[in-house]
Amino acid sequence: MAMKLRPWLLAPIIIIVLLAGLAVFLWPHYEGNVPRITLEKAPKGLGLKNEIDFQVTDQGKGLRWVRVYLRQGQKTAMLLEHKPEGPTASVALKATAAPLAMGFSQGPAELVIEASDNSLRNWGSGNLSQIVLPLAIDTTPPRIMQRSGITYVNRGGSAVAVYEIDDGTTEHGVMVGQRRFKGHNPWPDQPRAAMCLFAFPFDEPRESRVSLWAADHAGNKANAPLRWRLRWRNFRADKLNASDNFLAEIQARFGMQAPPTAAATPLAVFQWVNVELREQNHQRIAQAASQTGPYQLWSGTFLRAPGKTMAGFGEHRTYFHNGQEISQGYHLGIDLADVERSPVPAAAGGVVRLAENLGIYGNCVIVDHGQGLSTLYGHLSQMGVTVGQTVEMGQELGLSGATGLALGDHLHFSVMVDGIFVVPTEWWDPHWIQDNVLYHYEESGLPTPLATPAGGKAAGQPQAAPTVK
Repeated sequence: MAMKLRPWLLAPIIIIVLLAGLAVFLWPHYEGNVPRITLEKAPKGLGLKNEIDFQVTDQGKGLRWVRVYLRQGQKTAMLLEHKPEGPTASVALKATAAPLAMGFSQGPAELVIEASDNSLRNWGSGNLSQIVLPLAIDTTPPRIMQRSGITYVNRGGSAVAVYEIDDGTTEHGVMVGQRRFKGHNPWPDQPRAAMCLFAFPFDEPRESRVSLWAADHAGNKANAPLRWRLRWRNFRADKLNASDNFLAEIQARFGMQAPPTAAATPLAVFQWVNVELREQNHQRIAQAASQTGPYQLWSGTFLRAPGKTMAGFGEHRTYFHNGQEISQGYHLGIDLADVERSPVPAAAGGVVRLAENLGIYGNCVIVDHGQGLSTLYGHLSQMGVTVGQTVEMGQELGLSGATGLALGDHLHFSVMVDGIFVVPTEWWDPHWIQDNVLYHYEESGLPTPLATPAGGKAAGQPQAAPTVK
């Protein structure tokens, strides 16, 4: 006889099934992944006006809101409140803070960033993430003062400035027009003493202003006058004929690299190479040259590779074809021609930052000599060093050649300061180095800032060097 299910037993079963189904449905909405807050750079201080960039991500039900506020004692002010429209997994935000204008005082404070998601946890308020950043409100600009005497610089040349900075200074250097050169602190026992190698670029207007600059942890910035004198000089200008054979050779070398719009004719390829590819190469050079450190990796006069000078620095070249001007450019180095496949020595000690085929420069090596100073060796037929390798003055880097935008075997040699091409001959002149670099350390009461990582000798140099004091 079949057992008859009684109604009073059926009701609880139905309720349990419904509750179980509801739990299965709601469980994902109770996820416990808290939002993640990531700052591009955590501020250590706030100045007159500041921007704080950060990103918030959520791996669960998406972000509900993001808030940023500044807190000092009993005073709190909202800097940002963001509520996404619809489920959002990630958002990049920028909060702006002007503490004094908002009524805050100089001194310690806290920057608070909070984010909540759409989870049903915590009675429906979601998962909460919070970071609290202790910092200081400081609107006093840093002080910077020249320590060395008058700095003389040639048009297209290099120079060094020695100066004093405040303890809280985080960035500093020299401004030349709109170009900013980065300074360094290579004297550990005198952290306020600083130096900056800079250039007056060949294409910089004669009336450009040169000054010292500094910034602190709160974003405050300051400028100070630099006592300096400019020695103006003119560079050579040449008119060059681009023959059909020359253009055909350039097309054979670079035609496959040129975009379709520039690959139609040999003339179009050359124009692309001389302008657009040259600019791309210079951007890559600047990136490689930016890999530097605070210490001087060289000593003495830079070594000149053997060979006859075939072209000088700063030459303005105008190219003609069939009597018509087709392109212009500047030669930003010195061409030295010796016998074919001549050994190419390092001009000074340093670290290899680039060793690759680089467009118009062909097989190219860049050596960093510290403090933003670097040398470039182009058109090599063969490279004998690798990136990251430490080299000494005179060490063979490769063999001369005719790669890139070169039709005859020679070495293209360049010197750069913070990626800006400068007159190489200055660095071959011992009197110039003594009067314009080393003397400024001496008159400032500072030793030459040589790197001495181990064994008491400068990195990349065969001779002994004094320990930094």
